[in-house]
Amino acid sequence: MSDPRDSSAPPVAARSSGQLTHEQELEALRARIAALEEKVHAGLEAEEMLRGVFAAVPAFMVRYGHDYRIKAISRLQPGFDREQVIGTHFFDYVPQEHRAVAQAAIERAWQTGQAQHYEIEGAGANGNAAHYESYVAPVRDRDGSLGFMLVAIDVTAQRAQMQALRRSESMLQLALSSTGMGLWVQDLETNQVTWNENAFHIFGCDQPLTATQYMNALVHPDDRAILQREMSKPLVAGRFHTAPHRIVRPDGSVRWVATVREVICDDEGRPTNLIGGTQDVTEQHDMELRARHAQRMEAVGQLTAGIAHNFNNMLAAIVPALDLMAPALPASLSSIAEGAKEAASRATEMVRQLMTFAGKRTVPARLTPTSEVVYRSLAMCQTLFEKNIVLEVNDQDNVCVFLGPSDLEQALINVLLNARDAVLASPRPDKTVKVSISRFVGQPSDGQRSCLPEGSYARIEIADTGTGMTDEVRTRVFEPFFTTKDVGRGTGLGLAMVYAVVTQAGGCVFCHSDIGRGTQVVLYLPEATAMAAEPAVAPPPSLAVPPKRVVLIVEDEETVAEATLAVLRKSGMDAHRAPGLSEALLLARSHPDAQLVLLDRSMPGGPADKIVGDLRRLLPRARIVFFTGQDLSPEEAQQVDGVLLKPMSAADLLAFVASVKPR
Repeated sequence: MSDPRDSSAPPVAARSSGQLTHEQELEALRARIAALEEKVHAGLEAEEMLRGVFAAVPAFMVRYGHDYRIKAISRLQPGFDREQVIGTHFFDYVPQEHRAVAQAAIERAWQTGQAQHYEIEGAGANGNAAHYESYVAPVRDRDGSLGFMLVAIDVTAQRAQMQALRRSESMLQLALSSTGMGLWVQDLETNQVTWNENAFHIFGCDQPLTATQYMNALVHPDDRAILQREMSKPLVAGRFHTAPHRIVRPDGSVRWVATVREVICDDEGRPTNLIGGTQDVTEQHDMELRARHAQRMEAVGQLTAGIAHNFNNMLAAIVPALDLMAPALPASLSSIAEGAKEAASRATEMVRQLMTFAGKRTVPARLTPTSEVVYRSLAMCQTLFEKNIVLEVNDQDNVCVFLGPSDLEQALINVLLNARDAVLASPRPDKTVKVSISRFVGQPSDGQRSCLPEGSYARIEIADTGTGMTDEVRTRVFEPFFTTKDVGRGTGLGLAMVYAVVTQAGGCVFCHSDIGRGTQVVLYLPEATAMAAEPAVAPPPSLAVPPKRVVLIVEDEETVAEATLAVLRKSGMDAHRAPGLSEALLLARSHPDAQLVLLDRSMPGGPADKIVGDLRRLLPRARIVFFTGQDLSPEEAQQVDGVLLKPMSAADLLAFVASVKPR
């Protein structure tokens, strides 16, 4: 038997082919342990990363089985414990009213094998109601059993922001709708332009235009240079307002627009977009023009009233003085005297027109048929018009108005004479002046603005084929003293008087004109449906000597007072004068038998109204008459026994005095 310690005996491994030695087995075991440790570390890292994802993602991730029992959950609401939640039923945490929606989504996921989406309401992190967007997908466990993975994202804040955005958009749309603002955007790199609906409406185009196309196609030629200068400035970040300007839309209509534009730049300061808003400001522009025109007319009216007042006083001294001097002049000077009287008469008429325009003279109201006055005015103009001018009448309706026939006649003649001058100055062979009379029911307008409420009106249009006017001239035709005629051919009061007469009668007047195409003046007067009270008719002038009377004159203008005293005294009157209000009371005390007081309405010490009561107590038998250059309101006129308007001739003065009966 051999010795087991014999070194010549072969090792165990060598005895069995393919068997590992103890060292090899140990090395293999170590390698396997290292691999397992690596897997464990990798798993731990993955688990740690997954925990980080769960903590970072603002969502609830729930893993539950086919029995809806929760196996894992990423986060919990305050007040819940993980051990309490794991194993509980998923639907215990879904509100009753939303369970059917969640159940339907889970069934679709089961049937299709694909993730499904649904939205529900539930409790939020702070205990308030929250809105969740939920995504559910089918998964299988290692044993092959079915389960589900749910991801629920709290989108409450996002929904609130979206709702706020929708409200803002809604308010913006409401603002855009109410203001009519047209919005546009131009990409400066691609030159692509986008308009909103309001922009299409404002510009009247069916395709958006670039800034250059807009300039060439829409901007009015007269405004193009100003706008071009503004748009040629370098584009820098910021907001800019362009000056209001006119556009001519494809249909030919002219509108005023105002634009606000803003240049958008990138981070490097390069312009990338041009955005803006354009608003149709035609109505505002017209209102501003009318307001400025009204202010100008008011200022001119105040100036006119002052001029007329002073002019009146001058004529009140000149006219009776000429009447007094004429009989004493030699025959060789009689024609000069008559010429002076004629000039004074024309000046008196001019003052009358000035007072009418300034609103210091009330246009007398009578029921007047428009057709009768129109035909009478045309008959008078027929003798003044050249033979080559054709006068036409289109009389559709004979509408009655409340207006003195002489004032309406004078207004029509003024317009007709202007039309005559316009057609004579025109090179056109067709020299025509046409008058149309019709009843208009509605709201009078010149196509862009109205000045009267809806109603029934007499519409009188006088159209000519004359030279026409520029817009600048047309807007000023009703201003007093404005005229385009040569010196000596016009006073500039004719159309101003037309404007005053028509507006005082409750109407309005429009003027349309185009260079080379003629002018149309349109008068609208309220239709009269009932008889108006006829004004008292003044007694006809008479040079008969009135009964001898004691007359007191309260007048601060020396020349007016002297002329009036001279006329009265020459006819045998006992006339006396007081230059002021206090002197008038002294004069009344010294002449208690006075039968007539001519009281100037405007005195340096104040209006004469304040001494009327004292004069009545001092002179109980006297008639008190306002001696004035302007019409008075009915309330003012009721304070006295009559009104004597300046200027007046000697005959008119004596006739008036004769008509006044003492108390």
